[in-house]
Amino acid sequence: MLLDKNDRATVSSEDVTHFKDSYKKRRKIQMARFFGITIFTLITCRMAMKKMIITKAPLNTFQQNYAIPRIKVQTATGTQKNLASSLLVTTGMTLGIFGMGITGTCWSWDVSSFQELKQRLERRAKNEYVVTNMPLDKRNRQVVDALVETQKYLCK
Repeated sequence: MLLDKNDRATVSSEDVTHFKDSYKKRRKIQMARFFGITIFTLITCRMAMKKMIITKAPLNTFQQNYAIPRIKVQTATGTQKNLASSLLVTTGMTLGIFGMGITGTCWSWDVSSFQELKQRLERRAKNEYVVTNMPLDKRNRQVVDALVETQKYLCK
């Protein structure tokens, strides 16, 4: 980072391009995680909806309304299999919704690891301004410092 006469940080266009490319790559990975969990959740919800379909007995033309339709009675093992598969689908659906909440929050907060999440929460508790949680090399650090300097300059 270079400071000119007016005490403003300046960075080269190559530094900004490097920062932008690494930032885009990181955000695509976070987005892919969120959409992967979302697809998993939608599939398990679809499976749950199929399990909830009730067996319907078609009525004949002159059949009475109060007559009990004949339906196939399930055996004990069939019921156990249905309960086990329903439990698995419900567990998958619950984990998917929980995972969507976590990955969606991490995507919106620009967090890719538990360490970054911890740092982000600590900064939010202290009301510090956070530009990014990316692991920064020298070139990226210069761009972030320039952003922070311009932010301080504009807030004065």
